[in-house]
Amino acid sequence: MSIRIVVAGEYALSVEVMAKYLDTVADFSVVGAAKQHGDLLPAVARLEPAVAVVETGTVDEDVLAILGQLRTTQPQCGVALISSQSSPNFTDQAIRAGVLSVVSLQVELQYLIGAIRGAAVGCLTMDPGLFASPPVSLHCPLSAREADVLRLTASGASLKEIARDLYLAVGTVRNLASTAIRKLQARNRFDAARIATEQRWL
Repeated sequence: MSIRIVVAGEYALSVEVMAKYLDTVADFSVVGAAKQHGDLLPAVARLEPAVAVVETGTVDEDVLAILGQLRTTQPQCGVALISSQSSPNFTDQAIRAGVLSVVSLQVELQYLIGAIRGAAVGCLTMDPGLFASPPVSLHCPLSAREADVLRLTASGASLKEIARDLYLAVGTVRNLASTAIRKLQARNRFDAARIATEQRWL
């Protein structure tokens, strides 16, 4: 079953380009585009997408208000935010507004695809580059390799991409993810990454 997506942004050209690209992904179906942020709420209410992909240069109070209202009125719709702004403060603001995925314009398209898939199932999926580097909790139950797998999962990487980046077999990555899921009592690896991120274990 395809993930229904509505794309929104500040510039009509970038919205059209992104919508056309995402519609080529096998399990994505772009059902609408809002060529300004103010059109996002009525588009989501009308089209009932699983994910709203929102592009913005900066997150001001107006954009935060729209995203917050979207999550309040349409809780079944996850929000994936693409922004050139990258700071821990920005990420915190976005999360408080109900955003599930934050992707920097610096990352590759594959990570955006992973972030959208995470948002579709209600999991927090963040580009690690948008977080500060907090000290690791002394009570972290994860091994170093399990944390590596979840850190890459949080960036939207697939199992094959994680295996490539960590120089491991896909089966080994799957086993590490399963162990981390069990330790954190998570629903899946995206949920495990969310839990580990919130506990500042990644």
